[in-house]
Amino acid sequence: MKLRRFAVMDGDGNTLPLITVLREMEKRGYHPDQKWYDPLYRGQHCPAYKQLNPVALTIPIYPEHDQRYKHVCLTNLQNKGIFLNLP
Repeated sequence: MKLRRFAVMDGDGNTLPLITVLREMEKRGYHPDQKWYDPLYRGQHCPAYKQLNPVALTIPIYPEHDQRYKHVCLTNLQNKGIFLNLP
């Protein structure tokens, strides 16, 4: 399975770290490439980071992931026939 780095949101609209997504994929029977567990790995088409400096975690991780963004995401899902009841 090919996994691209993108933001995945939980039911409260919070962005999940990639490792959480990978673990959830495993629980659901998927087998993500082990390379994705290396935080320096950036996929087949981008060179790996040489070093990453820790940064403070903010909620949401991306400031643009506000209530408006959540509404856009939920509308997009509804247009695809996926309906979620979220606060």
